[in-house]
Amino acid sequence: MTAQVTILSYNRPALLACCLGSVAGFNPGYPVNVIDDGSSDPCVHSLLAAYKAAGLIQSVTVLTHGSPCPPGLARRRMIDDFLAGGTDQLVQIEGDMLVGPGQVKLLLDAHLGLRAEYPLHVLNVVWFQWVRPCLQMLRLRDYTVAITRGMSEPMWTSDRASLQAAVNGGMIPADRPDLVLWVDRLNGATLISPEPNVQHIGAGKASLLYDYFGWQNVVIRSGGASGPLRPPFSAHPLAWPDFEARMPQSALNLYEYLRATSPVALPEFPK
Repeated sequence: MTAQVTILSYNRPALLACCLGSVAGFNPGYPVNVIDDGSSDPCVHSLLAAYKAAGLIQSVTVLTHGSPCPPGLARRRMIDDFLAGGTDQLVQIEGDMLVGPGQVKLLLDAHLGLRAEYPLHVLNVVWFQWVRPCLQMLRLRDYTVAITRGMSEPMWTSDRASLQAAVNGGMIPADRPDLVLWVDRLNGATLISPEPNVQHIGAGKASLLYDYFGWQNVVIRSGGASGPLRPPFSAHPLAWPDFEARMPQSALNLYEYLRATSPVALPEFPK
């Protein structure tokens, strides 16, 4: 099986740097593409150029539609580009996610293992219990998965056949900001165990897409809505509302930690 990662970005360069650093530095082995939704901050484009020049990302596509657009356009462009290529599996990551070491492989392996026993079409990393009802909790092989009505969308994976069927069935139109038509009809799925070690560092007002939510709603917790915060890098613990209140410096500090500990050299943050 071949797989690729696509990161969706829009402004907020300090958060994007942490996302890029955690994926390129700590989740090797997969080509990384970036689709930028027409960022107005020049620092974003300098950052992406530095990662491209370092060979850490394969491609950068900048959409030029004239104004900020709901993320459906960038997401649909990602899916169309994926379907036009030859890769078997797509992993989508929003550019304000922090991804712990080896977590891209964890998600891909789980999707492959689960599909061997269950007709799974998409798998994501977090079940926000306050908004997505669980229809069934399944234990298959070494995995526990929640089948949910709908799906949280910051990081997920799907295969070529499933995405092609969704596009052909009109379930992922570019004018929607979400994947609701797809996952409401066919249901989403969340990997519960082993639990993906990822965090939404753009939680709350710093969110890439959902700044109308408070951090309490969209920060990613272990074991459910009232659990402790997931720590992708335990040596650099993150806490809310502190992280959000000190943005962008908190994200810049996190990025310097990633640069200092990454197995591969990461670019400096643009001045």
